[in-house]
Amino acid sequence: MKKMITIFSGIDIFGLAFAKYFKVVLAVEKEESAVHNLRLNREQFHPDLTIWHRDIYDITDEEIAQWKGIHGLIGGPPCQAFSPAQHGFDKGDKRIAGLDEYLRWVRGAEPEFFVFENTFGLDQGEKKKYFRQFKEDARKLGYKIKDKRLVAHDYGNVQTRERIIVVGVRESANWNFSFPEPVLESKKKFVRDILRDEPLGECVFYSEKQMQVVPYVPEGGYWKNLPTEDLKKLALQGNYEKRNGGITGAYRRLHRNSPCPTLTTQPKQHNTMAIHPIEDRPLSIAEYRRAMGIPEEYQLEGKITDKYTAIGNAVPYELGLEIAKAIVESQKQEVSIVAQATQEEKEWKQPDFLPENNDDFKQLDLFSIESQEEEWGQLKLF
Repeated sequence: MKKMITIFSGIDIFGLAFAKYFKVVLAVEKEESAVHNLRLNREQFHPDLTIWHRDIYDITDEEIAQWKGIHGLIGGPPCQAFSPAQHGFDKGDKRIAGLDEYLRWVRGAEPEFFVFENTFGLDQGEKKKYFRQFKEDARKLGYKIKDKRLVAHDYGNVQTRERIIVVGVRESANWNFSFPEPVLESKKKFVRDILRDEPLGECVFYSEKQMQVVPYVPEGGYWKNLPTEDLKKLALQGNYEKRNGGITGAYRRLHRNSPCPTLTTQPKQHNTMAIHPIEDRPLSIAEYRRAMGIPEEYQLEGKITDKYTAIGNAVPYELGLEIAKAIVESQKQEVSIVAQATQEEKEWKQPDFLPENNDDFKQLDLFSIESQEEEWGQLKLF
């Protein structure tokens, strides 16, 4: 299997998906809890994995150059600075530097391909210029660039999580990337697919104040579906006067027969609630895991809040799997085309009307060819 590395790895569910087709040999992550879980799962899922428990910005160019010529590089810088859930955009946010840092790794490691993922908010409003510059800089490094917004639910995951995916392929590579097609409707997942008749397990719970509202939200509804104005005021508090705006995530209860909205790192957060369809609580850790497509065998240890954060920051496993598969198929398709062309060239036969002595033929000019017409029995060229 060809080797690849992941950066801004987290618990590396993105790398876990790619590991079906590639050998993941390096993960770079600074958070202690995430690194603990990477080590915990290394033997079973990534036996050849080297883990750099470091702040990525402290890694030198010389250290990156050790991985020069690696086949692939994947990852996504922290997306909170570009998230549409953020109120306003802070140009001074240090997390914006993650775009340049990603390109520093591309420049130093020179992978044959890279996959960059981030929130779709990166392609909105004032943030667009940073995204355009990122793509332009990647092209200057010698990469063919394709980007697209992908919704995880279209690729077999339960969430309607929308991500920007950028795939770069070296200009010198003899293949071009094609994005995967959505899965069949029959293969799409819904909230009912992540629910189980089992003991609750690890779960956070709503506050006493929130529980004054939660029981009154119908399945598939949100604050607007509360039965009284008093409950709506209690739900929105200071935002009640601006209630004609968005805030569709406030006191939102999931529906068993619908996809799941994007799960965040904080399941009790007011504006991005995902209340269990029939129980008055957030989704449990086990349900969060299934919603992200994390294999049951993948172990997670640590504080419950760290687990929600790690899962909420992950790339849905099914989405990663489809992108990895598309890369492999794009490479195979191009190799197949080249092989077919080579075979056709080998099988090419000299037309019967040409003289057997090719050297003599090469010496003929167009006018002398005309004089050979009767001998060859062919139509005149002029």
